[in-house]
Amino acid sequence: MARLHDELVLLPAETRIQNRDGLHELVSGFVQLQASVRELSLHKEGDRVVGGFGRPQMSVARSILRSQVDPRVEDLRLISRRLTAWPISVENLLLRLLSEVRDEVDSCVIALGRPRYVGAGKRIPEARSRLRVVQEVMGEVQRLIEAAADDFSGADLTRVDPAMSDLAWLQWDAATQWPRGWEERIRRMSLEHAPGQFVVQPVDADDRADWLADV
Repeated sequence: MARLHDELVLLPAETRIQNRDGLHELVSGFVQLQASVRELSLHKEGDRVVGGFGRPQMSVARSILRSQVDPRVEDLRLISRRLTAWPISVENLLLRLLSEVRDEVDSCVIALGRPRYVGAGKRIPEARSRLRVVQEVMGEVQRLIEAAADDFSGADLTRVDPAMSDLAWLQWDAATQWPRGWEERIRRMSLEHAPGQFVVQPVDADDRADWLADV
């Protein structure tokens, strides 16, 4: 995780700008994958129903794995490979992370589907705990990628053409460098959501007005 953070931080601003749509797709994919893993972690041993599930059954867990987790992992792999001018080191880190997540979820699914026998009562809570760890890891990756897509505080954007780039919801500050002649225009397009910190507004910001008000 630390290495992925370091790799993303070191990416040139123009590379991140170029891939903002893909990065946002990755964020959305990790949110959906996290939700599917959470659904698996709601399995409870015993008869009490939690999250729509009662006693763990292999068929139910496998169904979630095959219909939700697997397709979402594959979608994330495809998005990672579509990013342009993207360092192979970052792509490999993401692909390896997805493989590790898939293997860990598969292992937990097997534990959740254990029939009742000595030790099953211990394995099932352990599997649910491991799934919660997977959720936390994915949440952290989501935040790192979101920052790579949106946080350009202190970044050098002098080589970026704002007229040809989608800057909606981009975050910047006084240290961010813009191409000559764009500083005032960008300031007029932005709202200050904290002292010295700004967010570029889209043409129609009504759908996110509450988000800005809550920052």
